[in-house]
Amino acid sequence: INAEWPLRPGRNLEAKPYTISVVLQNKFEASESSEPSGRINLADYNDILHSAVENVRVKDNNAYLAWGGEEAQDTADTPDSYKVYISEVGTSDGRSYLGLSTEMEYAIDVDNTASLKHFTEYYFQVVPVKNGKEGLYSKPLLVRTQPAVPATPLITAFNYTTVPGEIIVSFDRKWSISGGIIKEFEIFYARNTSDYNIGTKQGVLSRKRRQSQGSVTADSAAVNIRISDLNPGEPYIFSMLTVNELGLQSEKSEATAAKTQTGLPGVPTITNRDGSGRDAILVKWSAPTITNGQIMGYYVYYRLDNSFNDVAARVTAPFNKLYQNVTGLEEGFTYELAVSAFTEEGEGEKSSWEEARTRPKSVP
Repeated sequence: INAEWPLRPGRNLEAKPYTISVVLQNKFEASESSEPSGRINLADYNDILHSAVENVRVKDNNAYLAWGGEEAQDTADTPDSYKVYISEVGTSDGRSYLGLSTEMEYAIDVDNTASLKHFTEYYFQVVPVKNGKEGLYSKPLLVRTQPAVPATPLITAFNYTTVPGEIIVSFDRKWSISGGIIKEFEIFYARNTSDYNIGTKQGVLSRKRRQSQGSVTADSAAVNIRISDLNPGEPYIFSMLTVNELGLQSEKSEATAAKTQTGLPGVPTITNRDGSGRDAILVKWSAPTITNGQIMGYYVYYRLDNSFNDVAARVTAPFNKLYQNVTGLEEGFTYELAVSAFTEEGEGEKSSWEEARTRPKSVP
């Protein structure tokens, strides 16, 4: 068995020569005394008194230590410096040297020390040094370092759906930076009033106000988050953060601006189709009830009835015209026709297909 016991000069021993023997004791009896050691002159330690670690603050991989110095009455015996050691609890690695403070300083900053792990228990000890010799180690102080804070995610893109006021936020998870096991992500959103211009959405029916601000969470496997029921066609600002399994949050990402879509227009309704022409059919329709913005025009699709594929030709009608004469058709054939509306954000759904027949050739 190799063991060490600190002898503390100034506490219960005088700084003068001693011999030392060891006796082992169990619950029943004691062993014989060991042979006395050679004379050990504790005065060689220059009456350096041990120091008690009073405070240890650890953030990430940085440590700040402070301790109480016990100055000897004789200034010649004042320590030249102090050394700081740590040992990880539960390991047999022994003490690790952290750093050295200068004379009469009872604090030390230990920056970016690789030996410090996150959320780990350590014993911190301080030992005074005089003339290159170490004094007695302080009583170990048990300290648990802080857990790592997750890295801040980065918003990378915004995507849209056909649902008005719905947006999909994509982000970089920043897996390469340590921060423990990720529990969830949270995205915050708020209407950007600095970029809001009321009355810019022409042709939008009046509707109740939707969400102006809030947050949405997603689990650790997410790479994007869908946010619904925002105000269509309005600017928002978005930011997000990461939460790890210990409940620690990363810093919020920088605010990123995006504008929600108003959504695609509704479906027109065909009201009449006239095939009285030999090679033409006149189609009439009514505008969609919900426009989701200013309608820019209409597409009129046509194809032969019972065709073997769904390919259809189309012609374009202006926004202020609710009819179209489809020409260049075959005489005496049945056609299927459909109409859709489009805005600056895209084309809406087609109407149901309606049949009409061109006038056949007259018999001489």
